[in-house]
Amino acid sequence: MNINLNVRARNGPPARLAKSIASAIASINPLAVRFRPLSEQIDDSLARERVVASLAGFFGILALLVAGLGLYAVTAFSVSRRRMEIGIRMALGASSRAVVRLVLLRVSMLVGAGILAGMTVSVWASGLVPSMLYGVEPRNPAVFVTAALTLTAVATVAGFLPAWRAARTDPMIVLRAE
Repeated sequence: MNINLNVRARNGPPARLAKSIASAIASINPLAVRFRPLSEQIDDSLARERVVASLAGFFGILALLVAGLGLYAVTAFSVSRRRMEIGIRMALGASSRAVVRLVLLRVSMLVGAGILAGMTVSVWASGLVPSMLYGVEPRNPAVFVTAALTLTAVATVAGFLPAWRAARTDPMIVLRAE
């Protein structure tokens, strides 16, 4: 059986009163007395939630990494399929910057559609979870903007390498290969 005794001290920390309180309790009834500050008790009660939050953060970062790798793979495949077109564009005078812009435009259209669909579903689903959230606004605009900017940054990084490779394409080699 646990009994909690909360002590508030007027002068100084309550831990200084621990010995005198323990001796007063022991004079009445010899019990095992343990003193812990309130902040430590609160930290202990939130330990499970912190582990769940850390795991959710880890899996969120992992999902972002997998999404970035998937976008890179799709973009690299698309660029390899369009190699002839890119070679012709460059042979007709397209600059490397224009080729990079072309590839990144396609990536930005894909990511923009994904962000739009994700935001729509998130706004709809946020109406289902307010009872599970404490002290957090389910439709916080800052969270939506941060998520969109993070996804855009990952997409830019994932799409830049295939775009850079496409811009370095030698049109003569591509045209001779076909």
